Amino acid sequence: MESFSVRTTLNLADWQALMREAGNRFKGENREKGSLLMRAAPTALWLLFVAAFIFMLNTKPPLIRPLGILISLVGFFGTWWLQYFVQRRAFTPRARGSFIGDHEFDFEARGFRSRRVNSDAFNSWSLITDISHTESHLFLWIEGYSAYVVPGRDLPAPLTTEAAATRLRGFMAAAAAEPVIEPEPTPQTAQGEITAVPPSESPQPDSPAAGPPSVVQELLALLRLHGWGFVDGARLFGRDVTLILLGVFSLALWIGLDRLTYEGEVDLFIYGFTENAALVLAVLGVAWLLSRASRPRINLRQSLLLVLAFLPIFIVMFWIANWLPRVVIIVMAILVTAWAERFFGAGLRSLTGRRQWVPVTTTLVGVLALLYLSSHFYYSPGFWIERDPDPEMAAQTRRNNEQLVFEQSARLNADISSLAPRIAGQPNVFFLGFAGYARQKVFAEEIGLAAKRIGVRYGSAQRSLLLVNDHRDSLKYPLATAPSLRHSLNALSQHMDLEEDVLFLALSSHGSEGGTVSVSNDQGYWRDLDATELADMLRESGIRWRVIVVSACYSGSFVEPLRNENTIILTAAAADRTSFGCSDENDVTYFGEAFYRDALPKAASLRAAFDAAKAAIKERETQEGMTPSNPQSSFGAAIEQRLMAIEAAPRD
Repeated sequence: MESFSVRTTLNLADWQALMREAGNRFKGENREKGSLLMRAAPTALWLLFVAAFIFMLNTKPPLIRPLGILISLVGFFGTWWLQYFVQRRAFTPRARGSFIGDHEFDFEARGFRSRRVNSDAFNSWSLITDISHTESHLFLWIEGYSAYVVPGRDLPAPLTTEAAATRLRGFMAAAAAEPVIEPEPTPQTAQGEITAVPPSESPQPDSPAAGPPSVVQELLALLRLHGWGFVDGARLFGRDVTLILLGVFSLALWIGLDRLTYEGEVDLFIYGFTENAALVLAVLGVAWLLSRASRPRINLRQSLLLVLAFLPIFIVMFWIANWLPRVVIIVMAILVTAWAERFFGAGLRSLTGRRQWVPVTTTLVGVLALLYLSSHFYYSPGFWIERDPDPEMAAQTRRNNEQLVFEQSARLNADISSLAPRIAGQPNVFFLGFAGYARQKVFAEEIGLAAKRIGVRYGSAQRSLLLVNDHRDSLKYPLATAPSLRHSLNALSQHMDLEEDVLFLALSSHGSEGGTVSVSNDQGYWRDLDATELADMLRESGIRWRVIVVSACYSGSFVEPLRNENTIILTAAAADRTSFGCSDENDVTYFGEAFYRDALPKAASLRAAFDAAKAAIKERETQEGMTPSNPQSSFGAAIEQRLMAIEAAPRD
């Protein structure tokens, strides 16, 4: 068989190829020795971690808070990353060291000579324990993880890595029974440079370097990774066309699924593309984190290829979660997390030749952190907006809205003037309802129900004033805004006997952790209402006796600012909890259903109605796997006695 020579310059990419091949050899050698257990261990650990995390979040009270666990994880992985960075710098091959730099190899039947700066050695074939190859490299193994590396790009034409490996194995077989005669070493210059080999004695490659895989090869390799298999790392190059195809496919999938969430006619929201640019940054950030955390480090192109290949799975699962109960969502989150751990683990193993538990864990924790932040800040991206059923009607509605805002003061005064006069000689109850959020009908419906139930129980039906934001009909009631609420309280106080009469104030809307009630309507987003401002409005009005019901998330924050002996405060949730049922698929919220619809008509007292509603809500939330909203209450002794007297008194 013909001898051949190779002159090459090894770089960091060749080192990474060696690490990948070493990992693949390890995988092959251990396929029959606990391989299943070792491959399942990372998945099992991740499932245990996610299950423990969910358990601690759902204990009463929670053992951890999301922000606390996030800070702990950032601190832990930050410390690990710093330590690993120092170790990586210590073990990464250096230029002009034992690996990176110029190399020459002369392969012949007796053995092979390897030369580099300040080094010239002849090795018999008995030194080599095995020869393997990939599409891009040839490896001559000395022991488990030590090998001579010959890049396929510098093999003399027409040799491929497979043909070269076959020829070298033939040399090994032929030399097994023959004595080795070591030739004279090649002379070096005084500076230690390798003496050039004349072209006639050392043929130079004239074939082009091995190119990247095709788009089809990359896509097939990614499909194999989704099947939890390993692939040749050279097939995960990250071609521009492949990255663009995966990105466009994910975008089209997202736009299509988002369209299915709307039942009626919709229009593509062009500005949604710019508003959703944050998600592009998130994808790039996750890819960057995966690249930086892997050891040896993969390039950003390869990590982005892996992230984009998994993105469609994430999009589909995230969309499905909109229609699933909480318990099923938790189970699905665990399964998707396990899937992601196996996919990215197999991808990094194929690229680096090493198990990459820590980089995969770091990346998945980063994704969980992004999901928590998007939920915390109510970031809900989309590409569609509901189309107005009739453009002419929509234009007329806008004109009506302008006129409506202009006429609000007169409209509100007219509704107040139409209230029935108080009945002399006895305490009267006045009702004021406030539905703050217009885009969902559930709040307007709840205030309507509250007005009916309070009217029947306390005789306030003819002395009820409603401030309602409702996208279905913005003309039926005066708009609910903070100024209109202040004006209404002051106006009602002029109709009330402040020493005798009771105000029943019901608010229903979305709420925030900052302790505010959301206020918005078709005319725009207005200033939200907080507990401090509401307390100031009540003091300004001079209304002494009041019952205040706040049906909103985090509404427990209204209790302390409003608490006194003459006030009853009922809230749908604790200050650190969300309430439920505020979607258009419901007629009223969970709290409104349990308190106004079911408990209030039958209970002996307002306190009994609240206790019954609280128990019913807890049972329902537990059955549906939700974190209990924990409704709060404060019953002033004086007002509670007054209400009992009003309920006991006969009414016409």
